[in-house]
Amino acid sequence: ERPAPEDVVIHVRLCKTPYHSYRYYDVQNYFDKVLAGILPTGGGSSRGKIRVLSTCDAEAPGVVRDLVTAFGAVPARPTLTDGEGHFLDQPSAPADFLYLARAKTLVICESTFSWWAALLSNATQIHAPGTGVVPIAFDDPRFVFHDIGQKRYWGRFTGDAIHYEQHLLANDDNDNNNAAPANTKT
Repeated sequence: ERPAPEDVVIHVRLCKTPYHSYRYYDVQNYFDKVLAGILPTGGGSSRGKIRVLSTCDAEAPGVVRDLVTAFGAVPARPTLTDGEGHFLDQPSAPADFLYLARAKTLVICESTFSWWAALLSNATQIHAPGTGVVPIAFDDPRFVFHDIGQKRYWGRFTGDAIHYEQHLLANDDNDNNNAAPANTKT
């Protein structure tokens, strides 16, 4: 299985809880803000599927199930083949890495695994945490940063810092504020 060029591929690292131990990476705090700016609005869509790559069970409570429910995301299940072209029906970190690296639009969490796949990929747009322990690709214009702890979204690294286009106030977290704004800086 490979992602189509128009697909949005999301990597979810943790399964047992809906959040990472450093910051919350759930639908409300992260994914809906990011996807609102990626996905087309209104009528016809040229966007492909939202594919979620994770070792999580899509039917168990947590982020993957929430993405399936909220956005119609499809769990991805990449596999490798043996030397004779037969698919190996088992989870594989190399297959997952290649799947991420082949995506054109990536949404990653705080994970060095997905960060390396994104950095080495041919993706044209990579959405990533703007804070935490994962390195920031300062000189890579494909990266768009999102700081969910400070509720700042759609950041680009310019000069010596990340400049965010959207900053939500604590009580401003509603559907009217999800989309990336045009040209505002904070």
